Order: sequence, then structure tokens, then C-alpha cells
Amino acid sequence: MHTELVKLAVNNIKNRDKRSWLTAIGVVIGITAVVGLISLGQALEYTVESEFEDLGAEVVFVLEGEGLQGFFVGGMDDNDLEVVRSSRGVDLAGPMYYGSATGSFQGEEQRVAIIGVPTDESQEMVMSSQALTVDQGRNLQDTDQNNVLIGSSLADDYFEQSMGIRSQIRVARTDLRTVGVLEATGDPEFDTGVVMPIDRARDLFEDGDDESTYIVARPQSGIEPSEIAESIEENMRRDRGLMPGDEDFTVSTADDLLESFTSILGTVQAVVIGLASISLLVGGIGIMNTMYMSVTERTQEIGVMKAVGAQKKQIKTIFLIESGLIGLLGGFIGVLLGIGVSEIGIYLINLYVDISFVSNYSPALISGTLVFSLLIGMFSGYLPARQAAELEPVEALREE
Repeated sequence: MHTELVKLAVNNIKNRDKRSWLTAIGVVIGITAVVGLISLGQALEYTVESEFEDLGAEVVFVLEGEGLQGFFVGGMDDNDLEVVRSSRGVDLAGPMYYGSATGSFQGEEQRVAIIGVPTDESQEMVMSSQALTVDQGRNLQDTDQNNVLIGSSLADDYFEQSMGIRSQIRVARTDLRTVGVLEATGDPEFDTGVVMPIDRARDLFEDGDDESTYIVARPQSGIEPSEIAESIEENMRRDRGLMPGDEDFTVSTADDLLESFTSILGTVQAVVIGLASISLLVGGIGIMNTMYMSVTERTQEIGVMKAVGAQKKQIKTIFLIESGLIGLLGGFIGVLLGIGVSEIGIYLINLYVDISFVSNYSPALISGTLVFSLLIGMFSGYLPARQAAELEPVEALREE
């Protein structure tokens, strides 16, 4: 019985193919926007998670101030570094320094980032925490004073003339010689930066002293980053004479940073998808309008079906199936277009960003979207279907 009702509903849609396609457009637009935005968000989240895994999630960042707003302020000193190193469970800790200055190369001036890294045993850990890897040349050594590494963009196209190994760049009235070029990180701050020993970076600025922008710590084997984060917080509070809740510093694990990012991304997605869903509301109203018109046009047909024994439930089911199929049709096309929009977006992003974005379409997204489209259609067609089911056979047969 249900199979026959589905066949009848499909034939009715085919008989009004142009109207059915036009009605589905509203759903198509809404589903395209929702699927495209969610897919881009999932690709971004998947890419960021992969980058965190590549950087190594087993590190802890200690910054001055509350949260990331203190990231470029500095304020950490050698005493803080010793406190971190002496904290329970810490295997290795090292500082990193940020600044900016005017760089001059072959008469051309540009603003460049100054990145100071240690040259002791913590160097590899600190650099890998920001995906700083030497692509050409060598890494920095203890004996280096005016030798530096340069970012990939700085080497290729930041200045009109490309730079390379043994090139000289003048920064803060100091001539520096490149001994290595870094791999691209996708972060303009690093890719256009000059990396040098941290003491030399501090010397370029009059108020440098023993300041660090942040400290990176690695836990001992078998200890979770969250455990040493608690230990560092306790030691830092004790050293600064602070009570819990009065911290003027921030201790963050990679998981904390990732959680903050995904939370912000989720909020942005929810707002944008909410706006895009307005078109789904319009699509639902379009389906309802079409089904009301269909009831009016098929009044005699409904009367004939009732006269030969069709029940109210069967009449209602036919119209619900029709409206649901229109919604499902719009959803199916919207999913395909949404995936296409997402792929185009990812392609364009990959053209301008060095980090490789990868498509990530979850089965739950596709199946959930199709079910949602079907439900939108059926919900929109409920009132017209009920009206059709309540028509009296005699009155319906009188309609011309």
C-alpha cells in the first residue's frame, strides 16, 4: 500500500515538474549554504588539528598576562624560566622572543618580525613548537652573533630581490648574514621573519634585558602536559606571591589552544549557518504554498479518491510524501552544490595559504542534511495535506 502511495506521489511531482523544480530552489540554496559552510569549517578544524599534531601537542606555553592578548607583550624573564624549569614533571624548557623592526635589503626597506630562539638544548623543542624547520643551510649555533635564519617568504618575494644563503640584511642598524632558510609555515609572521639567537634579538632593542615573549616547556616521559601545567601554575603563583585566581600569567597546553580555537570557530559557524538557514525557511514556505495550490487544483481528484474508498490518512500521506520528496530533491542537489562550493573554497585557500587544507566530509553531515531536507518538506506540507484529507467527497466533486 505504501509503495503505491509513493508511486502516486512521484507521478504527481513529475506531472508538475517545472513547479516542483522551482519550489525546490529555496531548499537548494539553503542546503548549499549550510553544507558549504559546515564543510569548510570541518576542513579548517581538521587542518588545524593536524597542524597541532605535527607541531607536537606535548608542550606547554607560559605567557605574561591573561590569554593570548599577552602574546606579543613579553614580560617573562630568566627568573620565570628557572621557575618553569624547576617545576615538577618538566623535562625541558626554553624561551622565545618576538619583536619587529625595519629590515633593509639592497636599498629596499620592509617591516620584518624579529624572532629570538635559544641555542642550547631547548632550541629544537622551542622551534618545533612553532613549526620552524630549516629547509636550506644550517641551524643557529652558540657561536652565532650576527648570523640568522630567514622565513620562506622573506627569501622569495618579500623584497623585490630574492634572498638566500650568505645574503646580508640590515636590521635595527645591524648587518646580519643569513645561514639558513626556513620551510614555509603558513604564518606570515614567521614566513617574513628573521630568526636569531635570543640574546642577540634582545640586544637589538634598548629595553630587551632578559625578557622573553613566552616560555615553552616539555613534560617528562609519561607525564601529561596538563599535569605539568598545574605544577607550573603553582610554582609561578608561589614565586610571585599570588593567590589562586589572581594570576597575572597564563599557562596553556596545546589542547587548551585548540579548544579555544574550535570554540570560536563553532560560534562563528553557528551565527553564519543561522543566517544561511533563513533561505531554508523561505524554501519551506515555498513548499507549503505549492502544496496549497496543488490541493486547490486537485480538489476533484481528491473527491474521486475519497468516493472510491480512499481514507483521510491515505490522502494526507500522499501529500506529505510529495512535499517530503520535493524537500529531499532540494536537499540532494544542495548537498552536491555545497560540496562543490566547499571544494572551490578549499582550492582558493590553498592558492594563497602555505598550509594545505584537506576536504573532510563526514557521513553524518551528508545523511543528516538529507534527512533534515526531507523533514522540512514534510513539515511544510503538513497543513496542506491535512486540508486535503478533510475535504468532503461531495463538496470536492462539485468543484470545477
